[in-house]
Amino acid sequence: VQWLWRHRTYLPAVGVTGAVDLRGRLLRIGGVEEKAREAAWTAVHTLVLPQELFEEYSRDDFAQMPADLRDYARGAFRGAGSMLDVLGHAFEG
Repeated sequence: VQWLWRHRTYLPAVGVTGAVDLRGRLLRIGGVEEKAREAAWTAVHTLVLPQELFEEYSRDDFAQMPADLRDYARGAFRGAGSMLDVLGHAFEG
């Protein structure tokens, strides 16, 4: 996999949260609002979440967040189903 990303530029300020199983899939996690608050505080521009959790937040949970955090999350959250998807968010080109 390394040769695929060798000539690409890594994007700074990308955070990933979730558990990874042995097949490289991202699994659900809890505490997303707290993780988003910390990511916003540390100037993370992109926060990658497990895909099903990202879809759930896009559909329902943004409305439950405080306004300042909601604006950050709508712009920063990205979904990924596997580690290859995560790498796609972390590298340019």
